[in-house]
Amino acid sequence: TQTTRGLSISWNVFRDNALDPAIKSTAKNSFSFKLSPYALVANSEYRVRLTATQLTTLASASMSVTLIVERGDLIVVVNGGADQSARMDELAIFDASSSFDEDKDGLTGLNAGLEYTFTCSQIEPLAEECQYIEFDDKSYINEDNTAGFSSKLYFTTKNTDANAIGSISQLNVEIRDPVTYRTATGFTRVTAKSTETALVTISDNSV
Repeated sequence: TQTTRGLSISWNVFRDNALDPAIKSTAKNSFSFKLSPYALVANSEYRVRLTATQLTTLASASMSVTLIVERGDLIVVVNGGADQSARMDELAIFDASSSFDEDKDGLTGLNAGLEYTFTCSQIEPLAEECQYIEFDDKSYINEDNTAGFSSKLYFTTKNTDANAIGSISQLNVEIRDPVTYRTATGFTRVTAKSTETALVTISDNSV
């Protein structure tokens, strides 16, 4: 018969072979070890050591388990979904500001340290250049555009020829973590409507 009476239990956590005294178990029972979310640092190796000491004889025994914490993913969130509409010559927004890094709790967009790149592809009529979409200067972090894109792309659908109304352009976004070089991509397809047409947007937040 096994018993836990008369035992003293201690836990130690080592990160990359160095003791990390800041990491403490949140379990109420000393025989369990529990951590809060985001307590461990991504791309690190931890060793959790349990030591049990018999209080009468002071005999002790230890065992360890190794934890390898892998990096999470970058997740692109396109507000409004994969298919949207925009009226000719009216300012519209491709909003990817809710994108996030799984390794950073409660932070999104630029606040999560993400960098954004927006591009455009012409889908219908098929063309090498995106001829009906014009990016607005509000899309950039600063006025001279030297700091890159913001997390929202402001754009206008231009009525430049007879094929403009009903044309479909694909707006692409790449988010990037400049520290780890992880990337993720997303997109939305924009159908150009005349100024007299009521807009119908199909939302699909699974992008």
